[in-house]
Amino acid sequence: MRTLSSHASGLFLSFALLAGSAVAQTINTFSNFSSISGPGGVTLNGNAAVVGSGASAVLRLTPAAANQAGSAFSNSSLTLWGFSTSFQFRITSNPAGKTYLDSSGAAKAGDGFAFVLRADTESGVPLGASGGQLGYGNGTMGLNSIAFVFDTWKNADLGDPSNNFIGIVSGGVLHNGSLPTASIAGDFTDGSLWTAWIDFVDGGTNVEMRVGQGARPISPDLTYAQGVLSNSWGVYAGFTGGTGGNYAAQDIEKWTFGDVGVNGGVKAGLAAIPEPANFGILGGLAALGCVALRRRQAKSAA
Repeated sequence: MRTLSSHASGLFLSFALLAGSAVAQTINTFSNFSSISGPGGVTLNGNAAVVGSGASAVLRLTPAAANQAGSAFSNSSLTLWGFSTSFQFRITSNPAGKTYLDSSGAAKAGDGFAFVLRADTESGVPLGASGGQLGYGNGTMGLNSIAFVFDTWKNADLGDPSNNFIGIVSGGVLHNGSLPTASIAGDFTDGSLWTAWIDFVDGGTNVEMRVGQGARPISPDLTYAQGVLSNSWGVYAGFTGGTGGNYAAQDIEKWTFGDVGVNGGVKAGLAAIPEPANFGILGGLAALGCVALRRRQAKSAA
């Protein structure tokens, strides 16, 4: 287990939302992972590592090798008031790692990764099993955890719908055929850059997942009425990944996480901006300030 520092790569911001809320919003942003320790950083476990340096540094959940598992979780607990997160990922297949065919007959790199939230009542930096468990299942993740899966291998025994899908699981278990899923066109393992957006909406009742290679999609790819995490809980946020007989290097390149839901989501590698309503409030305050200033100037001139 390694704790790495976040002085240059992580940008830690905290500000109060102005639109009728007294909740402080915390935004953790990593534009690269050259140094990721401290309160705004993450702790690595298993085969996870930081690869490269400076602006080219990435968080590698698994190397391109068989039967690997890695995890990385925030050092600090965050109190959820809803949440919005976005991250960019790249999965680079090793041609030699496509020895086996999945249940649909495809020679595909495996196995995928997950974005995970787990209650801060769970101790340590947990790590699940490799292969189809994606570093999340069959481990010590705990009942009060939820994983947003990006799966690249069709495991028939787990009821996977395809060899390129997203899904939601909880409780440290990869549910056999019962998880909500959505197959995604394209191939996560094609070596190109993908972006994911995950948001709590409707006061934290529902969660939405989006993934693509361009602008944020207007409609979510997957919506789920979650009953695992509660707003106001303390959580650790992070990633897990796993490979099996087939494998790939699974990299997170940029990541932004906010512990308050942001209308329209956040952008990977950038801090959230105030919603339009906030600008109206700021504009009103500025106008009142100008009026007060004019009055003081007029009074002084008299």
